[in-house]
Amino acid sequence: MKISNGKHFFVFLLVSVMLLVPMQVLALGGNASYRNDIIINGNSRANVSMPDIEMLLEQRTLAFIEEDDALYESITAALRRSGLREITLKEIAALTGQDMNFTFGIQGSSTNTVRFETINSTFFSGGNIYRIMRIIASPTDIGLLNATGISTVNNRNPAVANVMQFIRIGLSSIAGTASNTIGVIQTVHGALRDIVTAVQPMTTITNIRATYVWSVTERAIFIHVFDHAQATYRLSARFHSATAAVGVNIPTLLINGSQPVAVVRQLNYSGSATPTDYNSTIRAVEAFRQRGSFSLPVFSSSIRSVDFRGIEGQNVINHALRNPQNAMEAGFR
Repeated sequence: MKISNGKHFFVFLLVSVMLLVPMQVLALGGNASYRNDIIINGNSRANVSMPDIEMLLEQRTLAFIEEDDALYESITAALRRSGLREITLKEIAALTGQDMNFTFGIQGSSTNTVRFETINSTFFSGGNIYRIMRIIASPTDIGLLNATGISTVNNRNPAVANVMQFIRIGLSSIAGTASNTIGVIQTVHGALRDIVTAVQPMTTITNIRATYVWSVTERAIFIHVFDHAQATYRLSARFHSATAAVGVNIPTLLINGSQPVAVVRQLNYSGSATPTDYNSTIRAVEAFRQRGSFSLPVFSSSIRSVDFRGIEGQNVINHALRNPQNAMEAGFR
């Protein structure tokens, strides 16, 4: 599941351009709430917007899935120049007042498969200025936020190629999605028509075996708003997005009775999905405004699971995302 040189060039160009274009220009076509969300890099205003940061994070996730270390580090360097920095669980605990050892009944040593990063901004709303801190949890290896697997399915029930299902990927979420390029439905003919000329729309698929190598990567964003009364950042919103990829190999393919056909190329599918109101500062501020002395509502919006189906709808994997509720849970779960 390697990405092409053309996609490498596109990502390089994207990273280069985004660091040159002023935030005000990039924000014009985006969510209006982002125009009031000013990213702070050190002690000065950064020339990027939150959608820019999110786009870079998504491109870095794809590089992670493709195991492209050079591209991953290049995008990380661009994120550092934009104001995103690494943060430890100890630092998070000090800033938020969360318990490092007991969170939602979870105990144990911290994980080394999750990277924590933070970026600060100021948000203007209703004549007030809010100090915003985002904690972003991303995977660095197989673990809480990254899962992979292999599954093989067989089918010996003949059907024509433009009817027999080859792959279907779906997902579930809380309150819908804002974007979704994961979802795909394709027949055997649709999958093979560009690489196997012998498979025509009305070709009878007599026997087929397919191996699916899949991965699902989750990214969590926790938005905190500074509470001057408590002198701490309070969690006000949490979001979970997903990126999925699958490579399909076909070691066995018989058509029109008993004619064997060789399929030498791996077929690859990938995409990402974000939930409704993903990474919304205004949702976090709205929740923060409803805070009480001992309680604080937290706005949540998450992708819950990714469902892979293979030949004729056979189950490959229905992977449930972990959806950690805060940074401590992501760090100790």
